[in-house]
Amino acid sequence: MTFSAFLYIAFEWENPKTGKKSQLTWTVLPQGFRNSPTIFGNQLAEGVEVRKKQESGGVILQYVDDILIAAKTRDDFIQFTVSLL
Repeated sequence: MTFSAFLYIAFEWENPKTGKKSQLTWTVLPQGFRNSPTIFGNQLAEGVEVRKKQESGGVILQYVDDILIAAKTRDDFIQFTVSLL
């Protein structure tokens, strides 16, 4: 996960009754949050872009929330996929 993702998923919450503050992190984007699809798409694109620069044995294409991986051989494909995960 990139550092910029933490701007969206980490936050501080203050209990209104006790005044106690806690630092929390979303592990997933909340359903129904209107910006979730945009945030997810941007973070996915950023992650894929980093991998594109690192890998030379295959091709990564992103469309919305889908990722297509292409390689010359099955072994290259498997190695490429495992390295992406």
